[in-house]
Amino acid sequence: MGQDMELKKPQLPSEASLIRGARASLKKDPQRSLALLKRHKRLYPQGVLTEEREVLRIRALKSAGKTQAAQKQKREFMDAHPDSPHHLP
Repeated sequence: MGQDMELKKPQLPSEASLIRGARASLKKDPQRSLALLKRHKRLYPQGVLTEEREVLRIRALKSAGKTQAAQKQKREFMDAHPDSPHHLP
């Protein structure tokens, strides 16, 4: 096996690209949005976009018709981040 046969590791998506993708699919495909946010949480559990991820998750749950889950997540978010600049309806 030569150097030209080296296996390259696949690149991980950036934290921001996962959030952008989740935001873009929020209205038309909330399930995709939720899947991207779940992946973000797995890859970047303490990332700099954690609050954005949680807010998008609440909105995606609501968009998917999961109102009770969205309300529960909203309460948990507000308890954990009382001074957050993110406004939740």
